[in-house]
Amino acid sequence: MDLIGKNPRNKKGEYFRNNVWYWSSLWKYCDRVAPNIWGQVKGGLGDKKSRAMAKVLRKEIESGRTEEYEAKYMGDKTCDFCEGTGHSCPWLISTPHPCSQCRGSGKCNTKAYPFETSNVEKFATFLENCGGFKIS
Repeated sequence: MDLIGKNPRNKKGEYFRNNVWYWSSLWKYCDRVAPNIWGQVKGGLGDKKSRAMAKVLRKEIESGRTEEYEAKYMGDKTCDFCEGTGHSCPWLISTPHPCSQCRGSGKCNTKAYPFETSNVEKFATFLENCGGFKIS
């Protein structure tokens, strides 16, 4: 699903996209932390409500509650692929690359629909700068 900024203040407010796997968990999180705002999304939100939603998300991130939610939601399963090191094939190359399965975290997703604090941060940035959005 794509969100298009109605009156973007800069490049960060022009466009936001998540695939279906990430939208499900992000949508549920937004509804959980701000149901009075997020429940009004029909085909988008206006500028005032977009900025209000961004403010709620920033507060959640700054408080550490978003990371706590991520840890609970995703679980603490050690990645089987890298055995928790966060690096793929460290014995084959001189500079290990982040594991392709856990993206360097050492923990594997236990959910089909991943949730990441970094995705919430990107979404908050979009909301702060979009001038309202429509769902495309």
